[in-house]
Formats: sequence, structure tokens, C-alpha cells
Amino acid sequence: MRLDNGLVSYSPGDLRSFLTCQLDTLRQVDALLGRIPEGKSNEPVDVLGERLGEVGRAHQTHLIEDYLVRYGRWQAGTPGGVLVLPTDQPPTHESAAAAMQLLTRDDAPRVVGQLPVAAGRLYGAADFLVRLGDRWQLTEVRLGLRLKEVYLLQIGALALGLLSRGVLLDADAVLVTGDRSRIDVPLVEAMDRARALITRFERAADQRLIAEGPASWDDDSIAACGWCPTCRYEMTLARDVRMTVGLRMPDRALLRAGGVRTIDDLARASESVDGLEQERFETLRAQARLQVRQMPPGSELDPARQLDPVFEVYDDTPLAALPEPSAGDVFFDFESDPMWSEQGSDVRGLHYLFGMVVPGEQHPYVAFWAHDRDEELQALRDFVRYVQQRLAHHPSMHIYHYGSYETMVLREVARRFQFAETTVEEWIEGGLFVDLLPVVKSSIRTSQPGYGLKKIEPLYMGDELRTGEVIDGAASVVGYQRFTELREGGHYGEAGTVLDAIADYNRYDCLSTLRLRDWLRSLPPIVERSAR
Repeated sequence: MRLDNGLVSYSPGDLRSFLTCQLDTLRQVDALLGRIPEGKSNEPVDVLGERLGEVGRAHQTHLIEDYLVRYGRWQAGTPGGVLVLPTDQPPTHESAAAAMQLLTRDDAPRVVGQLPVAAGRLYGAADFLVRLGDRWQLTEVRLGLRLKEVYLLQIGALALGLLSRGVLLDADAVLVTGDRSRIDVPLVEAMDRARALITRFERAADQRLIAEGPASWDDDSIAACGWCPTCRYEMTLARDVRMTVGLRMPDRALLRAGGVRTIDDLARASESVDGLEQERFETLRAQARLQVRQMPPGSELDPARQLDPVFEVYDDTPLAALPEPSAGDVFFDFESDPMWSEQGSDVRGLHYLFGMVVPGEQHPYVAFWAHDRDEELQALRDFVRYVQQRLAHHPSMHIYHYGSYETMVLREVARRFQFAETTVEEWIEGGLFVDLLPVVKSSIRTSQPGYGLKKIEPLYMGDELRTGEVIDGAASVVGYQRFTELREGGHYGEAGTVLDAIADYNRYDCLSTLRLRDWLRSLPPIVERSAR
């Protein structure tokens, strides 16, 4: 996004942001105009997002290499071949006009990569244009595995820009997905969608030019997603009612219409508002009261002023339904790299660690590692064999985990390798696996801002709260990518250190699941108390 002759110019990425969250995008316009500082909030660096960007660029590079193998490199005076234009400068009307001349030359390339596009207030770059007779096919590359609305809009915006420059386009664009599949995208539909979004964006951006102040979270005419870093920062600053865990944006609209605007208002409220069911209202009010106890007014931007987490048991039925402990119980957690890929395979992602804590054993942490597809199958075999042997000695055992990811992945891997599919399904359907997340959510309210394992650990881990270099799932993914790079570069000592940190993170997750199971079983019914 930039200012050109007093107007806001924008890229397809800016249109994508506007579709996702108007408030976030318009705050970027305000920063461009100097109304607010650059940057959205004090959010930590998005290490996974940065890594995804690197993988996306590598995905484009692979496609360039494929084109080069098929068509060769373009040379002036010889038609055909592949030409990738430099991307060190943002597209301008001048650079776009110069690039367009390439397409009309007698010796035009067969494939042009990173073609600058500038038309009206839109600027950007087309990933690839591929010549098909007298027309060009717009080809865009994304990591997603299906045609998303945002992809359709971005393709439509680029097509509008190219057509306005006189480029003859094929009726269908092509989306190359993360698994290298090719999806045809009808340009008529894509351009219709893009026109409508561009009209909305330009109208909103132009209003920012004459506005008296920056876009406000409190302005109901500006759509806010409620979950992006900008929204989280703004709603925390305002102590907005949206801070209440489990409260959705439609709930917020009803509460605000009834005069309940902050989490403190909700905690004090005595009656529901029009349109919100009484039971739903009481649930949200109880949640708000707990959160306000932990985060009283004035502490929203000063963590040092926040109090210890509290919780309450509101339904002890799920707790009573937990299985009796067995000497064979296992506490299980997967580690996966969704960006891993194998040469010649369309399947992306590697589940590289099957980790378990097995209390009472001489070696209480068991890990099955997989650094390629063959090893992933072997890890599955080892896991199934281990569980079968343990079941033979402990028929009443259970495998505890937190969230549905473990059973989802186990089914996926068994199906992909066509190994132990029936066994895995029988285990899952027969109740061998116990997911503690729905147990927690259906029995306990907590003052913490969410039900992720790391959010609720202060309730039961005491002085053993996690520390170390790898402290969350995103860092684990990036850490594994770093391990792969170090190993391929021959830096085996450093690679081993990274892998040890990932193992420690996984072991802690398994241990935390064990401690959570024990804590849940220890809770007396319908009680509220400070976290121990």
C-alpha cells in the first residue's frame, strides 16, 4: 500500500487484507497517512508466517525450474523461453508499461515471471504469464490446496489490471496449489468478484483521507475480524466485551446494542439483552467475571498488575466420566512439519515425531522419529506395535491427548500408508484414546484467555511452567525446518541440539497432559479456587 498523487494505491495483497479484516487494513491506511505509528501492536514476530513466506518463494522457484526445463531461458532475438523479471523495485506505471512491450515483441518469451502490473490505483506482479497462441494465461502460485475466496479475488484483480493494459488473456487463469495441482479459474467470475471488492476498498480508503481521526475499533461501520493482531490489541486496550472467551462477533453486536460494551459491563450485567438467549448470556457473564478477576481494570496492558488465574467447575459430569487410571496409561503428542515435501511427491507435510510419556517406566519418554516418508511409515509401525504390546499387558490402558489432532493424524497416516487402518479405527472408536480438551471445556471455566494447553497450564503445573528455546507449535515447526537445513549442510552437532530442544518441547506437552489428567481427577465438584 502506498500514496500516489494524494490517493491510496493498493496491491492484491491489500485487497486480501481488506476482505479478511477492514479495521486492520484501514489502520494501515492511517499509518500511511501519518495518523498512527507504523506497526499494528506489540505482537511477537510471526516465525511461522515468515517461514511460510520462504516456503512459498521456494514453491515459485520450483515452478520456474520446471518451465526452464521445458522451454529453456529466453534470449533476445529468439522467440520462446522463460524470462523472470527482477523484483527489487515495486511496480510502477512506467515499469508496467515497459514490461508490457515484452508481450508484443516478435521474439516474446513463452513464459514471463513476475510481470509488473499497474493500472489505475492497483499495482502488483503476476506470478507467471504463459503464452497460448495469441493469448496469455495468467498463472498464480499459492501454498493452499484449494481455490480460496482470497485467491479468486487476487487473480481477478490482476486480470483486471492486465486487461486494462491491453493484454489478451485466456478465458481461464490457472492456480498452482501447494501440492502442485493445477486448478482452472474462470476469469469472468474472478473479475466480477474483484470489481466489487475494489469498489468497497477504494470508497473506504478515500474516506480515510478526509477522516478526522484514525479508524476506530469502536466504529461499528468498520468490519473487524476480532482475531488478528490489530483487533486483539485494540479490543484489549478498550477492554471490549469481545475479550470474553467464547464470545463471538454476533454476540458482541447484540450486547453492544443493549449497552454492554466492555468485559466489565458484562461481568456486572444483571439481565440479558434482546436477541441473546438467557442461558448463553449467563455462560458469557460467568466467563467475563472470571476474566475480570484475573485482569482488573488498568491491567490490560500491564501484565505485572494481573492476578493469579482462577477457575471454577461448572459441570462435574465430564470429570466423573474420566476413566480410572491404569498402570499402562500413555500420554501422547505428535510433532509435524506441514511445509515438508519430498521430491517427486504431491503430498506435503511430515509427522516427524510420535512422542509419549509413560509414567512408571525406566525410560518414561518414548519417541519414534521420522525424517523422511519411509521413516514415517516405520514410526507408525513402531507406534502400533508398542501400543499392541502395552495393551496385551494392560487391557484397561488409555492413550491421553489434548485436542483432536492426534487421532486425526493417526487416521491420516494409517490411511495413506494403508497400514493398520482397521486397528487404528477400532482403537479410536472403541475409546482407547481420551481427548482431554472437550473434558476441560465442558466442565471448567478459567480466567485465562483461552483453552489451549499452554493457557491452562498455570492452573496445574505450578513451578514447572515451560521454558526453553522451543516453546510453542510454530517455533517447533520452524525449529524442525532449521534442523533439516543444518543436517543437509553437514552441521550435525547443531542439528542435534535443535532436535533435542524439539524433543524437550514434545516431552513437556506429554507430561503436561499427564498432569492435567491427574489434576482433573483431583478436583472436587462445583468448586472455585485459586490455581495452585
